[in-house]
Amino acid sequence: MVRLKSLKTFPFKSMLVILCVFMMMAVVLFAERSGIQYTEKNRKVAYLDREEVVTEQTAVKSLPKTCLVLRNSADEASEQAWTQFQQIFKDMKVGTDVVDLKSDSVIPDYDEYETVVVLLSDISPLKEKLLELCDWVSEGGNALFAMTLQKTAYTSIIEQKLGIISSGYENTVVDSIYFEPDFMLGGGQAYEITDPYDSAWSVQLSEQAKVHAQVEDENGQPVIWENQYGKGKFVVDNFGLYEKAVRGFYAASYSLLTDVGIYPVINGSAFYLDDFPSPVPNGDGTYVKRDYEMSISNFYMNVWWPDMLELASDHGIHYTGVMIENYGGCDRRDDREAERYQTLRIFWKYVAPSGRGAWISWIQSSAVKPPKYGLWRCASI
Repeated sequence: MVRLKSLKTFPFKSMLVILCVFMMMAVVLFAERSGIQYTEKNRKVAYLDREEVVTEQTAVKSLPKTCLVLRNSADEASEQAWTQFQQIFKDMKVGTDVVDLKSDSVIPDYDEYETVVVLLSDISPLKEKLLELCDWVSEGGNALFAMTLQKTAYTSIIEQKLGIISSGYENTVVDSIYFEPDFMLGGGQAYEITDPYDSAWSVQLSEQAKVHAQVEDENGQPVIWENQYGKGKFVVDNFGLYEKAVRGFYAASYSLLTDVGIYPVINGSAFYLDDFPSPVPNGDGTYVKRDYEMSISNFYMNVWWPDMLELASDHGIHYTGVMIENYGGCDRRDDREAERYQTLRIFWKYVAPSGRGAWISWIQSSAVKPPKYGLWRCASI
């Protein structure tokens, strides 16, 4: 009787009603959902198999073959040009079919490709296929003659199609090339050519031809141009240089063959200290002793390295280093000499002027005494 009376006087009777309602809802939901288990849909994992490595060579092989390359391995210059274009095609992700005229007598149908690159200075081996190439360009194809052409009966046949109105048998020295501003990054100025020689075919072009680069002299010999022929176009590279430093010129030339061309450009530079860190010789150098009155190790530590840090600070240079691990197999040393230069890896800690410290690996030749620790505790990157 007392409990019933206390319940009637309980101030939160309405809350008990709400609690009972929620408990009833919980019992109903539990009964309704009991026995149901959570199942996850099958998903396709987007990660590559760790055991499967997709190399650059594999990726290039999967590209559609849109470009036909004609070369001649019997010609040293053609081989040099092909070495550079192999990397260019990799960088630009261009799939290629390659015909070596030294061993391949059959050239595929040009209609199967979007572009053709001719890596031949002497185009005589093409024979009747040369005229078929011109007909293909006239119908909308695009071809690049990437090497300086030789004056032959075959070039005389197609000169006008290339935009040439007159030509000679002599070549012109290419010592500086001026590029038009809209041709490539860095255009609008001339670039000096190291070790120039007479590598450009002396030609005069028609007004129809569009010149993208020329020798910077009073004659202005054209070295890169394009010429519309029918529905397609020819692009001609006439500077005759086949080395890594001019890959960008060829990549820009190839980009003229298509409506959209993409190739990598690194707008940067690198500075490195050759063979640094390196063993510091003992004793006094002749000129170091004469000019600074100190040993070689003290000169490095107190004069040379502070000057290098100041130079880097003034010009915003971040140094990288080149370290030789060993001289084994080097052509300049015989086996017995190479044994004296087997190396071991040691570690030391340096403290930069900012107070930061780091462990750095150093390759030390076993034939030379390691440098003093004091040199490295002042080092900075």
